[in-house]
Amino acid sequence: MQTVLWMFFAWTCIYCYENLARRSTSIISVSSTFETFTSSKANDGNLNTPSIHCSHTDVNQTRAWLQVDLGKPYSINHVKIYYRNDDYGPYWKQYRFRQFYLDVSNISATHSFTTGRIRCYTDYTTYPDLPPNIIDILCKHKARYVIVETTYDAPEDDKYDVHGAILEVCEIEVYEVLDSVSPVSLDFGETSVHYSVHRFVTGESVAELKSGICLYGCKQNWSGDYCNICESTRYGPTCSLECADSCANSTCNNYTGSCMYGCQEGFYGDQCDRDFKPMQDSCTENLSILIGVCVVLCISVVVNGCTITWILRHNWCKQRDVTRQKSKSDSHSNNFVSQQGIYDTAEENAGYQELGQVSGPSHYDQLQRSQTE
Repeated sequence: MQTVLWMFFAWTCIYCYENLARRSTSIISVSSTFETFTSSKANDGNLNTPSIHCSHTDVNQTRAWLQVDLGKPYSINHVKIYYRNDDYGPYWKQYRFRQFYLDVSNISATHSFTTGRIRCYTDYTTYPDLPPNIIDILCKHKARYVIVETTYDAPEDDKYDVHGAILEVCEIEVYEVLDSVSPVSLDFGETSVHYSVHRFVTGESVAELKSGICLYGCKQNWSGDYCNICESTRYGPTCSLECADSCANSTCNNYTGSCMYGCQEGFYGDQCDRDFKPMQDSCTENLSILIGVCVVLCISVVVNGCTITWILRHNWCKQRDVTRQKSKSDSHSNNFVSQQGIYDTAEENAGYQELGQVSGPSHYDQLQRSQTE
């Protein structure tokens, strides 16, 4: 009897964890296709992440998306994405996966960008950090379409002269909802089988068939009778990410990682991951630079002022000396002219005197006058 129960238990778990994306009624599509890397590569059951196993949207696009059409609305529990990460040859990292977001909707991505969508997850990774290339996202909503989308243009692509938003999804899995708090039951005659279905216990442990309580403990970072409580110091779909040390009490929201009780002194931001100190250091550095510039300008003004004053004074003194020299030269010239005029007058008078003597009575006239008398 117990063997039969275990068989039903195993079958039920497999059924409950069926990947809806692999159903024949599900359709995978992408916004564009690069070369031969079609959308079918994201839904072939191959979980390898080198590029040859992945879908690839075209380059130079402002928006890139991959969509799973389930055919009709389903109650979704979580979505698991395997993104490109080459582990051979030139190591290719998942830098194009930064800042992607996961939406669910009853409207296709071909008809709406955001209208009618529900956002399940947004990645906030910034350069040069990288998001995980395999990520399991809790997304408990009823919807027909599951959409992975990005508008991020990775700076690493610049060296390849490649631009635009690009998605390289190797596999996407969409699972139905299973309540992680209340055990799911399956009636079998007089016996009811209960089991924990979310964040299951370690491989060597099992959930008691009748209660669903995990007898031998939980996976790391999980707690509670049903192993469904993420530790207060961790967050993320798999409870594997640590809350920032700068969060008050080192606790955060188990889904988003935002600090619920504020930040420690000197930090700010939703996840308290921004430091005031670099800003203060930057302000201090800028102030020092400003003071240095002011000092240099003041010294320059003083030096230039002194130089201009010296040049003006030098020119003034030089002009004054020239004026004095010219005045002295003119005075000497006037004295010389006056003396020359005196000498010229004397010589002229001497000539007249000689003329007077010549024109006066001669000795002959005097003798003649004497004889007559």
